[in-house]
Amino acid sequence: MQKDYIYLNGEKRNLGKPLDRMNIRTLLSDCGVDLQVKGLAIAVNTQVIPKSEWGYTTVKAKDRIEIVRPFSGG
Repeated sequence: MQKDYIYLNGEKRNLGKPLDRMNIRTLLSDCGVDLQVKGLAIAVNTQVIPKSEWGYTTVKAKDRIEIVRPFSGG
């Protein structure tokens, strides 16, 4: 049985498990993203999701999720 997939930072990703009841916080944790990084921004289908809603925003098949991490430079 083929599992659901998403696009994560432009790459098609099969997470190896069904997406039912998966939320943004769980997805990020499963992908090894440090949730405590200041300035971390998440967009789902071009809509920015506030950090306070990561635990309530469900992930659906074929969602396009972008993770933006802060970096220093000039």
